[in-house]
Amino acid sequence: MKNKLHLIFSVIFLLNLFQFLIAADFQYPIGEPGTQLTYSIQNSQLPKSVVKTIELTLGSIETHNGVNYQWLQMIATKNNRQSFSTWVLSSEYPSSSRKIAQQNMIHYIIRKGNSNSIEFSDQNRGNPILPTTGAWEYLLPRSS
Repeated sequence: MKNKLHLIFSVIFLLNLFQFLIAADFQYPIGEPGTQLTYSIQNSQLPKSVVKTIELTLGSIETHNGVNYQWLQMIATKNNRQSFSTWVLSSEYPSSSRKIAQQNMIHYIIRKGNSNSIEFSDQNRGNPILPTTGAWEYLLPRSS
């Protein structure tokens, strides 16, 4: 079952990512603003702590030092209805490599539920600080 879900999720993600890339224009680093994808597991037997729905939304474009960046929002909702959100402002879909993703990002913001948002940034260097516990690689949906 786990392998089937992983395969289905990977195929759906690749198809949607392909749509993003086809629709991506030089002015849209990731894709057309307003594009939204929702991934949902339809299984009533999931443990309460498992993420059941992931929603990705492409936001507005900002130019910094001549480079176009785009906002990407992800909302993850667990089976127990708890959620967390992340926002990144990146010049491309964030790489699974923490180092590369950090070089192509200006902002990394996270919010748990309805609490206040927290931006993680290195105030000396001006770049975002991404998770170092190994979680970054698995935070955003990506092909396997």
